[in-house]
Parts: sequence; structure tokens; C-alpha cells
Amino acid sequence: MTIAFRGRPHTLSFGLPTAGLSTANGTFSLPDGGAIFLTTAIEVDRTGHRFGEKIDPDQRVDSDSTEAGDAVVEAAKRWLRESSGCRQTPMITDEPVLR
Repeated sequence: MTIAFRGRPHTLSFGLPTAGLSTANGTFSLPDGGAIFLTTAIEVDRTGHRFGEKIDPDQRVDSDSTEAGDAVVEAAKRWLRESSGCRQTPMITDEPVLR
């Protein structure tokens, strides 16, 4: 998912680097009964950038949770509020929902 959103306009990622699983791997048997585990493909984003290791987020944020909320979620919400085109009124309110 991270790679699918890379290079898109008005899109940022937040948090910590990925685990580095941006390759496809295969196991191949050897004549002596052993096996070899080889990388057979490397993920590429829409711009042609090749990944093969960990992917750094656009904004690194430690994932500490506090009473105020998750730091990664709070950083993303802050960016959304500051971005042009986003709603200025909160989407979630304490007002009751009428059914």
C-alpha cells in the first residue's frame, strides 16, 4: 500500500519506516537437496523508483500513544488541517446523531 500511494500529489505518509518487505522472493531447490531463497522481483512505484529495502515515510513520527492520542494520527490530522482544500470544520463532533 505504501508504494501504491508514493508519488501521488497531495499525499503524504507518516510514521516509521516499513519493515522492508518490498520484494518478491522465491525458494528454489538445489540438486544436492538444499534450497536457495532468492529475490525475484522488486516493487516499483508510479514514477519508476525501485524499492528493495525499508521505505521511509514522508514525515517520520514515533508511534508513541499518549493521552492526547496516537502521535502518527495526530501528525496526519495536523497536515490535513493545514492542507488547502480540506474542510475547516471538524468532521467528528460531540453532537448527537438524529435518526
